[in-house]
Amino acid sequence: MSIEVRCELLVAGGRYPDTENALAEQVQSDWDTLQEFDNPYRHDGIKAVAFELAEAHGWDIPDAVVVPAGTGEIVVGIPKGFGELTDAGILSAMPKLHAAQSSGCAPIANAAAKGTEAVGPWDNPDTIVGELEIPNPNSGATAVEAIDACNGEVIIVDDAILEVAVVAAQRAGLEVGAVGGCCRCRQ
Repeated sequence: MSIEVRCELLVAGGRYPDTENALAEQVQSDWDTLQEFDNPYRHDGIKAVAFELAEAHGWDIPDAVVVPAGTGEIVVGIPKGFGELTDAGILSAMPKLHAAQSSGCAPIANAAAKGTEAVGPWDNPDTIVGELEIPNPNSGATAVEAIDACNGEVIIVDDAILEVAVVAAQRAGLEVGAVGGCCRCRQ
């Protein structure tokens, strides 16, 4: 039995919102989108990271968990996993959640600081970490709620991101990319 697979690669220039617009305008197919929060299973799958973290800590509560904020799906998915572990009695409480954003694009941090769920578009996003340059995250308000539920905060990381990613590669042999470096920075 053989299966024929045909793919067509479309390249969209620009920043994250430009690629989202290109997806909506240029890609016409019968396939379902995998975009954050358009597909309910995507952020639900991230909760497995919480299960792995809890297991790696001997089923004790980590002191804190730091994640890149990006679109907000990780910020929502990981607390969902810890919440399920808490509801099942496996953990006694939720760990603190810290979501990392760049000062050049921090709509979730801005909303959290103002105490509002209104996560509006960030004017003129500019950061060295493309994965954090999401000016209007689909799940921004849900991310703020998740951070509050975990007694967490949004932290701003910038210049040290690349340095930390390089150190991780040099010392631990991990190629985490720039966004992975943000999870070890605290400025």
